[in-house]
Amino acid sequence: IKRLKEAKKSYQNAIKFKPDFPTAHNNLGSIYLDLGDLKESELSFKKALSLKQDYIEAKSNIKLISSLKKVLFNIEKEKKITSDNLKILNPVMKLSPDPFITNRSVKSNLINYLYRMNSRKLDETKDSRFGNGKCSIDFYLFDDDEFIIKSLTKDLVDIMCQAVGTKVQVIDSFFNIMGAGGGTKPHNHIIPFDNAKNLGDQKYSLVYYLSVGDQNCNEPGILKLYDPDKEILPSQGMIIIIPAHRKHSAIYDGKKDRIMVGCNFYSL
Repeated sequence: IKRLKEAKKSYQNAIKFKPDFPTAHNNLGSIYLDLGDLKESELSFKKALSLKQDYIEAKSNIKLISSLKKVLFNIEKEKKITSDNLKILNPVMKLSPDPFITNRSVKSNLINYLYRMNSRKLDETKDSRFGNGKCSIDFYLFDDDEFIIKSLTKDLVDIMCQAVGTKVQVIDSFFNIMGAGGGTKPHNHIIPFDNAKNLGDQKYSLVYYLSVGDQNCNEPGILKLYDPDKEILPSQGMIIIIPAHRKHSAIYDGKKDRIMVGCNFYSL
């Protein structure tokens, strides 16, 4: 309910009573992050990890802090570059309500590799994803050292730069494999930190469809966009980029797996 200052005091009180409580430290770190305080947030996440060395959420949060620091640094760096020295790209979109759509051919070895990667059930994420299916274990797919992922990352970053007309910084990346009954509830990809640092207008979301599965069904996995409403039936290889503040959802009940890669990024 966004009563962040009260939440911060509550977690601080919990830690006074039980200093070795890793969950309280991790949650306090999340509150600091929502308030835009990266320094205190990182200290809390590291404390949680020191108390519980296999704390996956704390490890992921520390990676997020590192990524956000890079975003803020690179944004300031780009601001200092004069227009004479800045390579100007021709932007295809700038927070337009119309999604940017292009295509990239899909390689079968990429799909096979995603199936072999560590994953978790959609219902275990406790975010907008639900139902039958699995997804990447965390939000750092593009950090993988396998050549097929590095090639994918390079191609998608080039497309992002073309779409928004600037250099970009990817903040998270993941894959979803949906079976019948899998989907995502209406959501966007703006986090409280974006509002605290006024970054909302520089953030975008990308989805790349590796397989659309079986579309001969009642719920073929249509990407539904809101405000304004628009429906897109994906095709294999389709890439869609939208402003991160735009709500979207999808429901799928086909017989074959529906596979996609997603990421969120900032224009610099």
